[in-house]
Amino acid sequence: MIALPDPGPVCPYLAVDDDALSDNIGAMARWCADRGVAIAPHAKTTMSPYVVRKQLAAGAWGLTVANVTQAAALGSSVDARLMIANQVVGGPETDWLVRAPGDPLSWVDSVAQVDALDRAASARAHPLSVLVEVGLPDGRAGARSLEEVLAVSQRVRASRHLLLRGVAGYEGSYGIGSDPGVGVDAFLARVEAAVGGLDEARCFDGLEDVIVTVGGSIHFDRCVRLTGVELRDHRAATVLLRSGCYAVHDDGLYARSTPSARGVPDAPLFRSAVSVVARVQSRPEPDLVIVGAGRRDLAYDQDLPVVLSWHGADGPVSAERSRLDRLDDQHAYVRVAHDSRIAVGDRAVLGISHPCSVFDRWRTFQIVRGRRVVGTGETVFS
Repeated sequence: MIALPDPGPVCPYLAVDDDALSDNIGAMARWCADRGVAIAPHAKTTMSPYVVRKQLAAGAWGLTVANVTQAAALGSSVDARLMIANQVVGGPETDWLVRAPGDPLSWVDSVAQVDALDRAASARAHPLSVLVEVGLPDGRAGARSLEEVLAVSQRVRASRHLLLRGVAGYEGSYGIGSDPGVGVDAFLARVEAAVGGLDEARCFDGLEDVIVTVGGSIHFDRCVRLTGVELRDHRAATVLLRSGCYAVHDDGLYARSTPSARGVPDAPLFRSAVSVVARVQSRPEPDLVIVGAGRRDLAYDQDLPVVLSWHGADGPVSAERSRLDRLDDQHAYVRVAHDSRIAVGDRAVLGISHPCSVFDRWRTFQIVRGRRVVGTGETVFS
């Protein structure tokens, strides 16, 4: 939990605990290194050059983004390899990809998309690198059968303007239900089968490095099984995780669902590095406090925020029995004990659930270390 600066910036503000941020990034980097996997953190979580530079400094392979818009925004701020974990389609988007500096990776899952990329990339000096995405019925994108995966891959191999670099997938779509591990493991087995099938069909011949990428911030512990995939020439593929939320963690979705929260042995320990600080604007009823932060300031797509602490003019106030009930655009309704000492002008530290949905509400955030604001970070959401 963040140590609240005194007196602090103008409220409301997004606060990032720099010590927790650094600890989380370091813990994940060590865990990956110990298991022989690389990581390209998903930058969509924060879209913050300050945060992703820390991840790169800790040894990240590169950065993952969700689309061309994010790639363009980050690419203008940070020098890093980029993977667009998605299909790039459409004239302007494809044109950007073809003209992008370096060697960005993107995903393909259909012959039609491969043909469109092939035509667009014909003017490129070097082949455009792609990964074939594996999917399953009822998931998101991705070729639905191993036969389709092979057909798409062979179409890439036949192109003079595209280069097949490996296989991609997202296991989180299948990690739902009463036993999410079953769905995740079934999907990872499909990814293993796809890699083996493509290798057997000689689709990776001539490649120095075969990439297999999976992994969000919840099931990454199961994804390391892919390090056991062995190619025909006894090379190991590069297993590349794309976890992103681990860097800032949260007080909701990830606090209860990451591997350490599920009791996985030796899982990296994360702590929340993000909160929103807002002032009490009104106490119109004995058990009701109105705080000046709402849907425009807080993530609420997974869970409502939680009150972590209250701070008055004389120091901390007990947060016992505080419960945030609902949000308006700029107001939070918090139920408190009738005899609590919370007063108008006090500050509330609000913990959020799902950090991907809070940073996009802010163009800047306060970097806090101990009880001091040590700087301001920026986000580059467009």
